[in-house]
Amino acid sequence: SVFDEGDSYLARLLVLEVMPKNIDIPERPYIPEAEFALRKISDYQTALLRDYSDSFYSEFSPCGQFVAAAAGRPYSGSGGVCIWDARTGQLLKLLSGQISGAESAKYDTTGNLLVSVSGRNIDIWDVRNGKEIKTFDIEGGADYAEFSHDGKYVLSLTRTFGTVRILEWKTGTLLAIIHSSYIFPNPQDPFCPLSFASAKLCLNKNNIILTFYDNPIVVWNIKKGKVVKTINCGGSQSLVTSPDGTT
Repeated sequence: SVFDEGDSYLARLLVLEVMPKNIDIPERPYIPEAEFALRKISDYQTALLRDYSDSFYSEFSPCGQFVAAAAGRPYSGSGGVCIWDARTGQLLKLLSGQISGAESAKYDTTGNLLVSVSGRNIDIWDVRNGKEIKTFDIEGGADYAEFSHDGKYVLSLTRTFGTVRILEWKTGTLLAIIHSSYIFPNPQDPFCPLSFASAKLCLNKNNIILTFYDNPIVVWNIKKGKVVKTINCGGSQSLVTSPDGTT
């Protein structure tokens, strides 16, 4: 049955049967099998990573067929980026670089490349063959890295030092480095920078959106070297953009 096999595609089709075309005038009956299927696939996908301890970050590939999980603490001697089959739960690949373990892993928009962070290293992988393409040694290490929407750049974030770097990864050229002290100097301790919560490179490559835990969201213009827009809020822990990168 659907809920025994964890068929996510059929589960989505079934939920369409449950949802009425007009909420005020329901035209379709409730189908228990749809609820069972959705519950099953949800539990099934959540359980994929339970067999691997110390998983810091995981996400589905753009096609939804695979899960990449950053697992194992850096320098622990084990772990790396685990690539799982999202439907069967089978471990397909373990990507492990010069430094064992991994703290984050992000696909590019094609799903063919993956960037991971482990200690001081940022690694670029070809997911199709499991080979490491590039490695960058980042001063002070990094907590997180991701591709720009076009895949040409890698953005890394180091929370401890309040630093964001933008690399043209194929050439290794450092496009920009931004310190949180440029934007919000720490009034309590000028030698202890405020931590960035997250960062996103805009499609035009000129602006970067930066979030802080206890400060407004800001848009930083790389060429001008200054804040061009401020979004007042009580702080933010994460930032998500639309799949096409426009919003």
